Amino acid sequence: MMYRQWMADHAKAGANIKDIAKTALSLPLFNADQKINVDRVVHTVADYFGINIWSFKVAGSARFGFSLNTGECFDPRFSDLDIALISSELFAKCCSTDLYPLGDVRFPDSQLPLPQRAKYRKFISELSRSHERNFSQISIAVHRDLASVVCTTASAIERFFRPNSLSPQIADRLNQDRVIALDAQPGHGFFPNNIADATPFNSAPFVVDWDHIQNHYLANSRRRDIYDSLGLFIQLVEEVAELSCCLIGGSFIDPEVEHPADIDVVIFYTARSGLDRDLGRMLKKITNRALMRDIDVRFVPCDTAPWITIKIAAFFTTLYQASRDGRPRPGPLLTIDQSI
Repeated sequence: MMYRQWMADHAKAGANIKDIAKTALSLPLFNADQKINVDRVVHTVADYFGINIWSFKVAGSARFGFSLNTGECFDPRFSDLDIALISSELFAKCCSTDLYPLGDVRFPDSQLPLPQRAKYRKFISELSRSHERNFSQISIAVHRDLASVVCTTASAIERFFRPNSLSPQIADRLNQDRVIALDAQPGHGFFPNNIADATPFNSAPFVVDWDHIQNHYLANSRRRDIYDSLGLFIQLVEEVAELSCCLIGGSFIDPEVEHPADIDVVIFYTARSGLDRDLGRMLKKITNRALMRDIDVRFVPCDTAPWITIKIAAFFTTLYQASRDGRPRPGPLLTIDQSI
């Protein structure tokens, strides 16, 4: 079954996205040879939870042959087996945490009560290892009912095949997924409260946008003046380099400091093609001008040897977490994604 072309044809013809999703979830897997492997996994998970096998729906690239997130074709070395488990009872057991608020989809590896969560993580890890030749990882998402599975799949299909026709509600959800903001919590810790739940995406440096900075860190005229100077400075940098992202630390994003001395910024950049000036010299001049406006800026090239970028990024991450005498001083750390 060539799901990509089938979905594309129906989406182009204006078919109802939910109807496309519902039908796609009822059709066979794209690769019939995988069915035996998928069935083994489903039976194992069903036995673990004591749930009927008819309560499971295979989704994602293992069913469709391609990812509705990236468009990449299914590859057992890199592609997960995504399974939707439909159980109102298990759905209710999955509780809210600071990092994973309750939603239409819940995840037993992060939202089951702690004792059950640890046991499940061990189970799913061992199950994934036993099927590593067939799938990169096995992922279970819990839904209250089949309608929830259909809606989740429909949203993914719409994002992929109709990227310019998203409803405001879907677009908002996408932005919430993409921007891991502090949501009015400027003093958020470096890691989650439970270190076992820490991942690169729910820990510092937290990924935010410039609007987030404006909404949470401009409480007085001193902060606003620094921020306005930073905006002018960013415009100047963009004349000679392409900005990828920024790392911000120090007193400016420390909620306990009312009047910060400056703002500490690391800018990750690539050289603009066709630039007829010495980029290094230009960046040095910009750095000197910035320092006069209380902007302590450093530059990290992204178009150089990877170890250089990693080394410098790791250095400034560590530096921003230290006091002047070198001792650890945990504090907030943000990443500004220029593409947001």
